[in-house]
Amino acid sequence: MERSEAVDCDAAKSRWSPTVRILAVLALFGAIGLGVWVLQGGLGPPAGVPRVGTMAPNFTLENASGQRVSLSEFRGKTVILNFWATWCPPCRSEMPAINAVAKSD
Repeated sequence: MERSEAVDCDAAKSRWSPTVRILAVLALFGAIGLGVWVLQGGLGPPAGVPRVGTMAPNFTLENASGQRVSLSEFRGKTVILNFWATWCPPCRSEMPAINAVAKSD
């Protein structure tokens, strides 16, 4: 009976190969690292990113006529800020619709 107990002990030792042990330790460290990242705000937006429903920061730009205008001048009105380029086919195709909305205001 002592011999069978020794065999069971040897079988238990060889059940976890060194590769499996290393993978288990790496998985543990990965889970700990993920937990720390989540606790430090890893799933939320970065600091300073505007949220829906908050007021946009004020800025000043030059309009098509060369006049300097600030966003704050349009408070209470609808503002569309569209960044586009002449070489961008989707940008060019949407301009008639944007112009129609601007003229209907």
